[in-house]
Amino acid sequence: MSTQPIVRAVVAFTGGKDSVYALQQAKEAGFEIATLVTFTPSLEKEFLAHNKELIKAQASALGLPHRYCIIKEPYLESYQENVLQLKEELKISALVTGDIIDVTKTCFMERVVENSGVELWRPLWDIERAALIQSLISHGYDILLTCANKRQCGPDGAELLVGKQLNLKTVSDIFPKLQNEIDVGGELGEYHTMVLDAPGFLEKILVDGSPKTSDDENYLYFDLKQIQLISKT
Repeated sequence: MSTQPIVRAVVAFTGGKDSVYALQQAKEAGFEIATLVTFTPSLEKEFLAHNKELIKAQASALGLPHRYCIIKEPYLESYQENVLQLKEELKISALVTGDIIDVTKTCFMERVVENSGVELWRPLWDIERAALIQSLISHGYDILLTCANKRQCGPDGAELLVGKQLNLKTVSDIFPKLQNEIDVGGELGEYHTMVLDAPGFLEKILVDGSPKTSDDENYLYFDLKQIQLISKT
């Protein structure tokens, strides 16, 4: 009896809800995860939405290796070079992402893997946003709202979001109060998240911090002061 070969993959990982859920989908599909990878233009500058120390804690909680890949101009060529390097070093055949829509409108990720021998696997592609949030909640995800765009959500709306938990109450009670109508999944950069607990986490993450305005005053973000891993057993 023949069996399907195991797909060895890397997961593009920010620690946000979409990348963690894509990781879950890949594992449930039988993929072997070689590493989590965060594509970034710099390791010197802190991400407002996706704190590097929190990403480190998530990888530890998941029991998976994690690495950064530096992306430089020209960006397409840099992504392509990194994917080929990952393929050569880790013997992968798939790149998993949490993409839901093509925010660039240029088929950028398709072009990244073109002719590389690496398949682009996007399990959340075109998913209905409310259904996504519902599925995350039903799977027990603990999701922290870490950043909000003050121009899109409004200053008061950003205050309602940052530091709170993303759940069905957020969607039904807070989203309608925002200054502008937003993509419920935050796909246009209206808000960002980090996952503190989910299926596959061997430990849950506790954090302490407070909302802070970015230097350019365009964003409100959760300024992390403390990160703690707590056993779930």
